[in-house]
Amino acid sequence: MIFPLVLFGLFVAGYCYCRSIPDLKRESVNRSEKVEQLKMAQGKRITWSIFKGVIFSGIATSLTLVLVRFFGYPYSKALFLTLKRGYPFRPTYVLLTLSLIITLLLVVLFEDRRASGKIRRRDSNFSIFNTVTHTIAVLLVVCSIFIAYSGGWLVFNFGGVSIDQVVYAIVQPLSGTDPEQIKTFIKLVVIPGAALSYLLIVGVIVLHRYKFTRLVLPNFGPRAIIYTARVIGAFAILGFGVFYSVSKLGYQEVKAYFFENSTLFNDYYVEPTTVALEFPDKPKNLIYIFLESMETTYLSTELGGQQPENLLPNLTKVIQEEGINFSNNDLIGGAYQTTGTGFTVGGMVAQTAGVPLNFSDHNTYGKTVPFLPGAYSLGEILNKQGYNQRLFFGSGADFAGRDKYFTQHGDYKIEDYYYAKEEGWIPEDYHVWWGYEDEKLFEFAKASVAELNQEEKPFNFTMLTADTHFEDGYLSENNPQEFGDQYSNVIAFSDQQLGDFLNWLKEQPFYEDTVVVISGDHLSMDRDYFNSIAPDYKRSVLNLILNSETEAVTTTNRTYTTMDLYPTTLAAMGIKITGDRMGLGTNLFSDKPTLSEEIGYDTLNDELGKRSNYYDLKIMKGTNFELLQE
Repeated sequence: MIFPLVLFGLFVAGYCYCRSIPDLKRESVNRSEKVEQLKMAQGKRITWSIFKGVIFSGIATSLTLVLVRFFGYPYSKALFLTLKRGYPFRPTYVLLTLSLIITLLLVVLFEDRRASGKIRRRDSNFSIFNTVTHTIAVLLVVCSIFIAYSGGWLVFNFGGVSIDQVVYAIVQPLSGTDPEQIKTFIKLVVIPGAALSYLLIVGVIVLHRYKFTRLVLPNFGPRAIIYTARVIGAFAILGFGVFYSVSKLGYQEVKAYFFENSTLFNDYYVEPTTVALEFPDKPKNLIYIFLESMETTYLSTELGGQQPENLLPNLTKVIQEEGINFSNNDLIGGAYQTTGTGFTVGGMVAQTAGVPLNFSDHNTYGKTVPFLPGAYSLGEILNKQGYNQRLFFGSGADFAGRDKYFTQHGDYKIEDYYYAKEEGWIPEDYHVWWGYEDEKLFEFAKASVAELNQEEKPFNFTMLTADTHFEDGYLSENNPQEFGDQYSNVIAFSDQQLGDFLNWLKEQPFYEDTVVVISGDHLSMDRDYFNSIAPDYKRSVLNLILNSETEAVTTTNRTYTTMDLYPTTLAAMGIKITGDRMGLGTNLFSDKPTLSEEIGYDTLNDELGKRSNYYDLKIMKGTNFELLQE
């Protein structure tokens, strides 16, 4: 979008140049002087016309490209403008040529109508009402532009983003956010949005100086009607911006999320505090490893994934030889993702409390009121049993309220990126990716787990990796590059590091008394990586359980979600669950059907996409529903 700004500079330069040429003076008495002035005036008109042609061509080209993008034609699909496949001209060149031809025709028509008096300069009378309506109209149009660009950015940056992810991201502060996401937002939304807004404002000013007297109906009406029509038109443009953004997220999904109510929680939610739990005589330690964006798609096709070559050989070996993998097929599989669980903190809440994480207009997730005060989590259960609990991140735990959730639901000790700086593990000015890389994370985790084992209490060590976060992951210096793209190399290296960490765990004296749960936090949101997978392939979140105290009735061809891992983890630790259900989760070791199997995954996901009075009142406890009752 720098191109229009350059054109505007040329426009100003050309205007100043042409204004410096004197007009033809009738009072000139010398014939040769008249001829000279006539030539100068003619040159002035030609020069000015050329400059206007260039400027209008640039503006028209920019607007054409923006409209093509707004209406959803990706660059690769713009080949429809080249008439047939293999045409020698690129789509951009075709757009430039068409815009140039159309603009030159418009310039000729404009000059002709101006010369014939059909277009004349406006009077410069000042009007407060006129100024106010102009300001409102411009602001509405600018808002429309930024809303539309933001909708395109969400899809471009996050892929198939859902409305719950968008809403949650909006209400959260920027602290701890990946700087690359902020940079892409500035590059793809702020800069082009500001540039386009600038062009439109300049266009409005220019058009305001001239009016088309013979191209509109005479005596259109009072100025108040014109001013009102102007604002209504701006609102219509704003509506287009909102309409475009909503279309990117899905109209039905947005409608359900904000305007439809579900009774799912009333009908199926099992309050965890009412469930009788029987604990073993000797408690088991728990190490819960959340792997960023880890899913079964990274496996080879013969193993249940979609890759020509297996990117997870270490995890595959552990699953096949000693671990338990609950699969959605007869190969290696995983859990389905639902609304409210498709981002990191939502995925962690789902797997440790059996509920999705939904938005409330009166809940800032631990900033001003408690974080999901009605939820009862794995951490709270273990805390009551005397467990020493620790949360380990290579990023800032304050991002999206993760620290608030785990401290308010289990009194975890936080050892994150900021803790590492305080303890001198990394330099004060050290920052890569989301904080520090996973190579350091796994090494620091070894020391932290060993320290926990020195205490005379069972422990729960929960950690989260970050290198496999979109876009394309973090490629560290020691990352092997065996594959043709960065994300595959990062995923494979994450698998290697996890394998090394598991090998270290197996050598520790506490390993036999420790249940290890390995799970992706959610599906990856990398926008390009999954374009080549089979259309009918069902992506799932990978999971693995080691040293389980409970035998599973069946582990294959299960339909379940990440919320089912909540009671399943407790069962793996040897804890017996009356009824085998907690929250919206089902113990996968039992023969009880999951909620997805009972009512169907699609039905479950659709209902979770709606508002729930029960959720707002009983679990969130911070919405306008509660305030209205006070």
